This record gives sequence, structure tokens and C-alpha cells, in this order.
Amino acid sequence: MTSTTLPKQTPRTKALAGSGYSLHALSVALHQVLAALKAAVKRPVRAPEVSSAAEEANKVRRLADSYMKSDPRFAEELYAAANRHEAIHGT
Repeated sequence: MTSTTLPKQTPRTKALAGSGYSLHALSVALHQVLAALKAAVKRPVRAPEVSSAAEEANKVRRLADSYMKSDPRFAEELYAAANRHEAIHGT
């Protein structure tokens, strides 16, 4: 009758056995980082929309119009703020 005996695992052989899992995890993480970088580079960059002071003031005035019935004091404050913005930043 024949028997096979496996060698006893030493701390070094255990570490080598665990290194395969570590290398795989590192490989997966590296793949994810590279995929994220590739996606970031491909994303187009849009220039921010530039509004004139008059357009911005008109947006605030439209907002003030919506508050005129429910809170007239707040609406008046918004109108005043729009006027100040247009006077300071307008042409």
C-alpha cells in the first residue's frame, strides 16, 4: 500500500499561496483605475454658459413675478436685487 504525505506548510509557503490572491486583487483594482481614467479623458468638457447681467436680472424678475401674490415683500426684494445687479454689472 502506498501513501502520499504532503509537506507541512510553513509561514513562507502560506505567504506565497496568499500572494496569488493579492496579485489578482491588485490586477482588478488596476484595471478599474485605468478604466476610470480612460472614461475621464474621453469625457468632453463644455464651456460654461455666459449670461449677460440683463439676462440674469430678468431671470430674477421672473422669479419675483411668481412670488408677487404669495409674498409681495419678498418679490419687491427680488426686484430691487435684480435692479442693483443690472446697475452694477450691466452695460
